[in-house]
This record gives sequence, C-alpha cells and structure tokens, in this order.
Amino acid sequence: MKDFAGRTAFVTGGANGVGIGLVRALLAQGCTVAIADIRPGHIDAALKALDHPRAMGVQVDVSSREDLARAAQAVEAKFGVVSLLFNNAGVNLFQTIEESSCDDWDWIMGVNLAGPINGVMTFVPRMIRGGERGYVVNTASMAGFLAAGVCGIYNTTKFAVRG
Repeated sequence: MKDFAGRTAFVTGGANGVGIGLVRALLAQGCTVAIADIRPGHIDAALKALDHPRAMGVQVDVSSREDLARAAQAVEAKFGVVSLLFNNAGVNLFQTIEESSCDDWDWIMGVNLAGPINGVMTFVPRMIRGGERGYVVNTASMAGFLAAGVCGIYNTTKFAVRG
C-alpha cells in the first residue's frame, strides 16, 4: 500500500459505518482527516469517540456544490490541500420504484450520484493546483454489480457510480 502519512483526506459519510472505518484507517496511516457528514450530532459523536488531533468535522450536504466548496475551504484552512477524497456518503429508502416519489429520486440521486460528481468537481482542481498527486475513491456497493429487488433508485445510483 502507498504511504499516505502526512496527507489530508476528506471522507463523506464519514461519521459512521464504512465512513468511520475509513477515517480510523486513514488516521492510523498518519493522515489528517476531515469527517464530512450532513448530521452534526453524528460528527460530534465520531470526533468524541476518536479524540484525535488530526481529525476535524465538517457538516456538508454532498448534493450541494456550494456546500462542498465551503467545506473544502474550511478543511484547507486547517489542514492544507486535500489529496485523498473518499466519496462515501450514501442513502437508501429500501422501497420499490412504484413506491417512490420524484422527491425520493431527487434525494437519493443527489446524494449517491451527484455527491461523487460534486466531490470530484470540487476537489480534483484543488488537488491539481496544490501540486501533489491526488487520489479519489467513489464508494459504490454490491448494488453496483447486482441489483436488489426493492432498492430500485439505490441500484440505479450505484450502477452509475461504478460505471
């Protein structure tokens, strides 16, 4: 594995689940890490549990380019240029397409598909300007390979991220 010690990482959906696992692994590798999540209470709980000087929290809605730009500025002000981006935030309603509304489509597509797109569009130009080779990881799931029967919108987004 490449040595990422001293680099700054930005992990969306970083306050729990796979995201907090990524945060812990990155801290163990010597990275500074921004825990990006939409839920401030979850961010606070994660920071308290980690109790680590190289971790910070930032509230962000990944479906909003403006929110991501604001978050990027906050992280850069504290830790410097982000060179490791983990687009990990994801949501699901566990319902069939016929049970889903247009608002459901907008929300899930906004987080699961627009989130990674917005992350790349926000951070990659900053990585290039920063002069350090950057890395981007877009989390899909097994749903990006094999569709589950009751998660139509989720499956659509994960196939798109993988594609």
